[in-house]
Amino acid sequence: MRSRLFQLLLTTGLGAATLAGAVQTADAQPDVRDHRKDKRDDRRDDRRDDRRDRRDDRRDDRGPREAPPSAKEERQAARRGYTWASGEWDWKGNKWEWTPGHWERERRGKRWRATRWELNNGVYVRVNSDWEDFDDRPRQAPPAPREERPDRPRRGHVWVTGHWDWQNGAYAWVDGKWERERTNNRWREARWEQKDGYYVRVDGGWEAYTPPAYPTAAPPAPREERRDPARRGYVWVAGYWDWNNGNWDWTAGRWEREKANSRWRDYRWEQRDGRWSRIDGGWDAAPAYPTAAPPAARNEQRDPSRPGYVWIGGFWDWKNGNWDWSAGRWERERSGRRWRDYRWEQRDGRWSRVDGDWETYTPPAPSPYPSAAPPSPREERQAARAGYVWARGRYEWKNGNYEWIAGHWEREKANAQWTDGRWEQRNNRWEWIEGGWSNNPPPPVNNPPPPPRQDPPPPVNNPPPPPPPAVNGPSQAPPPPRDERFDPRPNYVFQRGQYEWKNGAYEWVPGHWERARANVTWYDGRWEQRGTVWVFVQGGWR
Repeated sequence: MRSRLFQLLLTTGLGAATLAGAVQTADAQPDVRDHRKDKRDDRRDDRRDDRRDRRDDRRDDRGPREAPPSAKEERQAARRGYTWASGEWDWKGNKWEWTPGHWERERRGKRWRATRWELNNGVYVRVNSDWEDFDDRPRQAPPAPREERPDRPRRGHVWVTGHWDWQNGAYAWVDGKWERERTNNRWREARWEQKDGYYVRVDGGWEAYTPPAYPTAAPPAPREERRDPARRGYVWVAGYWDWNNGNWDWTAGRWEREKANSRWRDYRWEQRDGRWSRIDGGWDAAPAYPTAAPPAARNEQRDPSRPGYVWIGGFWDWKNGNWDWSAGRWERERSGRRWRDYRWEQRDGRWSRVDGDWETYTPPAPSPYPSAAPPSPREERQAARAGYVWARGRYEWKNGNYEWIAGHWEREKANAQWTDGRWEQRNNRWEWIEGGWSNNPPPPVNNPPPPPRQDPPPPVNNPPPPPPPAVNGPSQAPPPPRDERFDPRPNYVFQRGQYEWKNGAYEWVPGHWERARANVTWYDGRWEQRGTVWVFVQGGWR
């Protein structure tokens, strides 16, 4: 008992002494810091920051607070049996990311619902895309069929017209195509029928059919065919309609090589005993002579006239029972001969060709004077040339024909005026009045008037004679006459224009038509130089 009490007291005393020593040590060193406490504070701050970050992350995971951007434009051609799932914006890593669209195979009775974003309690929530049930039966009629222009007809094929199909809740057009024919079958076109308030498509297909052996209606009008240019030695065989598998089938035309003394007979259809029968084309014996007049001559575009050559006009020839055109050509002239053109003449109920050839020809002696007015002068455009005068071109009468002689330049002459030549009608014939240079006196010198004479006044009963009348007129030659072009007019004569001297200047007066008079001839007026002035001599009938 005593030993236990002693141990207890000893233990208590040692503990008190230890505590007293610790207090004294703390009082002796008051500036020493406990680093363990700082670490505990740092850990507490880190835990608080982590909790705040986790709260922010949870808040971000709830979704974006701003609407997604506008969808990007995606262009895709239609794809039969598929639906285009448009691209969409997704929220990843606290930012918007674009996911491109893709094709989804169609599902009957369903339609594709695109992804969308909805605002809920200030946060945008994504509603995923998916297929949803949908009554896709159309309630409205399809649009009118589109106009299709198929390629050139293909022999042994049938054209299947395009039609409207119902795809993903909308009408979609399906183009037409060629289908190979099937014996004793005919194509039934697709169509839409209304049943119980909806439109249902009845597909097209082949159905058994026993075609009639002969058509009961006339064939369609022949097609317009664009053929190559005419091929010499060939005949064009026109296309025709054929009856094939209960339908009209067009056979295109072609070129066939000619056969001597034969002509082609075209295919045709004739109605006999209530049905139409085809009469095949073929070669028939050609008649040796035509029984109808030839067609009108063709209008040939030839080169301009060639000196020393004669144009041989084209003509129609009769060849293998058909009219065949022979083109014209140039032939070199032959002295003392002229060409006689080809022609057709009717004799004894048939047409015969008279060949063209060179024939002896003695031209009549040309008249030294023409009886018809010359053609209108040709237009000659010449720029001014210092020190020169332009002598206009003119027509000359040569070997019974008017022949044009071009104008030329004449060097100016001092105190001289150039006057162009002209044609005048005299005694029912036309005569050429040559032009040339005429003297042009220098203008008068303005000398001062002499002083007045200091003569005594005359007697009252003897008045002075009157002064001689002044000659009024221009001192310079008139300009060349203007070019007036006119066509001949029966029973009329053209009075050419002229220059008049009026108010100190030359003034042009255009020509005009005068009715012809019996036994008289019109001659034009002209200007003549008399002394130092020019005087106009009036024209008239004589």
